[in-house]
Amino acid sequence: MVNKVKEQSLQREGFFGKRKVLCCQVRYPLLEKGDAPGGEGWISAFYAREARESLEKLCRKWYPLACRASHRLGEDFSPVEVRREYTVIYQGEDFFSAFLDTFVFRGERELDRSRVSHTFSLSEGRYVPLSALFRPGFPYRQTILHQVEQMVSRQSQRQPEEYYMDWPRLLSPRFSPENFYLASEGLVVYYPRRALGPSVLGLPSFLLPYPLFGSGLIPEL
Repeated sequence: MVNKVKEQSLQREGFFGKRKVLCCQVRYPLLEKGDAPGGEGWISAFYAREARESLEKLCRKWYPLACRASHRLGEDFSPVEVRREYTVIYQGEDFFSAFLDTFVFRGERELDRSRVSHTFSLSEGRYVPLSALFRPGFPYRQTILHQVEQMVSRQSQRQPEEYYMDWPRLLSPRFSPENFYLASEGLVVYYPRRALGPSVLGLPSFLLPYPLFGSGLIPEL
């Protein structure tokens, strides 16, 4: 069951006196009904509500900073641009998975970057946590961390400047089970910016092919 996705958008601007100091745009997906209608209405309603709440939070967070920068820099000031984009990364028979990236710029300077992700049951429209993708009792957290450790170890040997020296100590405490999404090739887990290395690393993401989990995955995957 593959649903068509239409892009929706919300936008707001902020002014300091007569000067525009902030432009905030949030894009989000709207799922149309597929051949076998299921939970797409619930999923679309979730993203519409989440987009409104995110727009409000982003404006509250970045407007004061934009005003202070405008006052400090005067004519050299460029408006702060906050942009949130979505990527629908997976639509299978049973699951829908997407991630949403937020980028913040002032001129050409990137001020921040972050990501959230959601996986839903297409038939019911309910949110699916990471634990629900595995059979009861399967040590999925330990398996994921072991695989990520091996990947980072190889990458850090090739490019040691991309990771902090104490990255092995950071892997487990900075891992969040909410930071995942499904892809056609496997499960992807990711860390926040600067969690494992300098900002040049971006958002560290790790693709774990489904066969790595053996029989630990639920049958739907």
